[in-house]
Amino acid sequence: MAKREDREINFIMNLSRAMAEYAAHTEECTTAVRKAKLEAYLDTASRITGYQNLGIRGDLVDVIFEKRLKLIGNANTVGELKEIMNQPKPHFDGNKFLPDPFSVPEEEMVLWALTSLKAPLMPEAFDRYFQLFKQTFGVDPFDADSLMDTPEI
Repeated sequence: MAKREDREINFIMNLSRAMAEYAAHTEECTTAVRKAKLEAYLDTASRITGYQNLGIRGDLVDVIFEKRLKLIGNANTVGELKEIMNQPKPHFDGNKFLPDPFSVPEEEMVLWALTSLKAPLMPEAFDRYFQLFKQTFGVDPFDADSLMDTPEI
């Protein structure tokens, strides 16, 4: 767990980056979309700081941050921005989990990992977690020991 000073610095840095993105992507937006983008950028800065405070791998958090900022920057409606601010919600079709178009796969993987610490994942959720892990790191989770000796993604 990060020290309080580190958490505060992380949040300030994340907020600064999010505000720079806000300034760059709101000139041609309606007032409602501009307000929703501000809320989404603030939410993202807070969420990213939370992942950092949990000790999630730094390069993985950076990828999530980049992709979330891009999703927000590309959003054109308040509805899209609300979807982006929601936790990733993959759809379960009865056989497998399907990705949410407004989510970041790496973030979904982190959330599956955090969920697995609280309770065992059902087989379909475990399969989804494996799929996302392999997509992110290029190796099966059971072969992940090799990731400890490699540079960050």
